[in-house]
Amino acid sequence: NCSIWIISIWAVKPVWRIQILDVIELVLELGMSKAQISKTFKSSYGMNITEYLTQKRLSKALELINEGKLSVLQVALAVGYTNQSSFGRAFKKFYGYSPLKDRI
Repeated sequence: NCSIWIISIWAVKPVWRIQILDVIELVLELGMSKAQISKTFKSSYGMNITEYLTQKRLSKALELINEGKLSVLQVALAVGYTNQSSFGRAFKKFYGYSPLKDRI
Protein backbone atom coordinates (compact mmCIF):
# COMPACT_ATOMS: atom_id res chain seq x y z
CA ASN A 1 0.00 0.00 0.00
CA CYS A 2 1.42 3.36 -1.09
CA SER A 3 0.14 5.15 2.00
CA ILE A 4 2.06 2.84 4.31
CA TRP A 5 5.46 3.63 2.82
CA ILE A 6 4.68 7.34 2.66
CA ILE A 7 3.75 7.32 6.35
CA SER A 8 6.93 5.42 7.19
CA ILE A 9 9.13 7.99 5.46
CA TRP A 10 7.20 10.85 7.14
CA ALA A 11 7.98 9.29 10.50
CA VAL A 12 11.65 10.02 9.84
CA LYS A 13 11.40 13.49 8.25
CA PRO A 14 8.76 16.17 7.82
CA VAL A 15 7.38 15.86 4.28
CA TRP A 16 8.86 19.18 3.13
CA ARG A 17 12.37 17.89 3.99
CA ILE A 18 12.04 14.66 1.98
CA GLN A 19 14.23 14.50 -1.08
CA ILE A 20 13.36 12.39 -4.12
CA LEU A 21 16.42 10.25 -3.32
CA ASP A 22 14.85 9.36 0.05
CA VAL A 23 11.83 8.02 -1.80
CA ILE A 24 13.95 6.05 -4.26
CA GLU A 25 15.95 4.55 -1.39
CA LEU A 26 12.75 3.46 0.33
CA VAL A 27 11.40 1.98 -2.90
CA LEU A 28 14.55 -0.08 -3.31
CA GLU A 29 14.28 -1.33 0.27
CA LEU A 30 10.69 -2.42 -0.38
CA GLY A 31 11.73 -4.23 -3.54
CA MET A 32 9.47 -2.23 -5.83
CA SER A 33 10.47 -0.85 -9.19
CA LYS A 34 10.46 2.89 -9.81
CA ALA A 35 7.67 2.40 -12.33
CA GLN A 36 5.55 0.44 -9.84
CA ILE A 37 5.91 3.03 -7.13
CA SER A 38 5.29 5.92 -9.53
CA LYS A 39 2.08 4.35 -10.81
CA THR A 40 0.87 3.48 -7.30
CA PHE A 41 1.70 6.93 -5.97
CA LYS A 42 -0.01 8.75 -8.83
CA SER A 43 -3.15 6.65 -8.50
CA SER A 44 -3.22 7.30 -4.73
CA TYR A 45 -2.37 11.02 -4.73
CA GLY A 46 -3.34 12.23 -8.21
CA MET A 47 0.14 13.54 -9.00
CA ASN A 48 3.67 12.22 -9.33
CA ILE A 49 6.09 12.11 -6.40
CA THR A 50 8.08 15.15 -7.51
CA GLU A 51 4.92 17.26 -7.91
CA TYR A 52 3.68 16.15 -4.51
CA LEU A 53 6.94 16.93 -2.74
CA THR A 54 7.20 20.30 -4.50
CA GLN A 55 3.65 21.18 -3.43
CA LYS A 56 4.38 20.25 0.20
CA ARG A 57 7.71 22.11 0.25
CA LEU A 58 6.27 25.28 -1.22
CA SER A 59 3.25 25.17 1.05
CA LYS A 60 5.55 25.01 4.07
CA ALA A 61 7.74 27.73 2.55
CA LEU A 62 4.77 30.08 2.22
CA GLU A 63 3.87 29.40 5.84
CA LEU A 64 7.43 30.20 6.96
CA ILE A 65 7.61 33.34 4.81
CA ASN A 66 4.31 34.57 6.22
CA GLU A 67 5.61 34.10 9.76
CA GLY A 68 8.32 36.64 8.87
CA LYS A 69 10.99 35.20 11.18
CA LEU A 70 13.32 33.76 8.53
CA SER A 71 15.04 35.22 5.49
CA VAL A 72 14.09 33.83 2.10
CA LEU A 73 17.39 31.96 1.99
CA GLN A 74 16.70 30.41 5.39
CA VAL A 75 13.24 29.38 4.22
CA ALA A 76 14.68 27.86 1.04
CA LEU A 77 17.18 25.82 3.00
CA ALA A 78 14.58 24.82 5.61
CA VAL A 79 12.31 23.27 2.98
CA GLY A 80 15.04 21.39 1.15
CA TYR A 81 16.33 23.70 -1.58
CA THR A 82 20.08 24.11 -1.86
CA ASN A 83 19.99 27.76 -2.90
CA GLN A 84 17.73 30.79 -3.00
CA SER A 85 17.76 31.02 -6.79
CA SER A 86 16.25 27.58 -7.48
CA PHE A 87 13.80 28.10 -4.62
CA GLY A 88 12.75 31.48 -6.04
CA ARG A 89 12.10 30.01 -9.48
CA ALA A 90 10.05 27.13 -8.06
CA PHE A 91 8.10 29.45 -5.75
CA LYS A 92 7.29 31.88 -8.57
CA LYS A 93 6.23 29.07 -10.91
CA PHE A 94 3.96 27.60 -8.22
CA TYR A 95 2.45 30.79 -6.73
CA GLY A 96 2.87 33.25 -9.59
CA TYR A 97 4.96 35.75 -7.65
CA SER A 98 8.39 36.01 -6.11
CA PRO A 99 8.97 34.95 -2.50
CA LEU A 100 10.58 38.38 -2.06
CA LYS A 101 7.32 40.18 -2.99
CA ASP A 102 6.17 40.78 0.57
CA ARG A 103 9.69 41.35 1.86
CA ILE A 104 10.46 44.54 -0.07
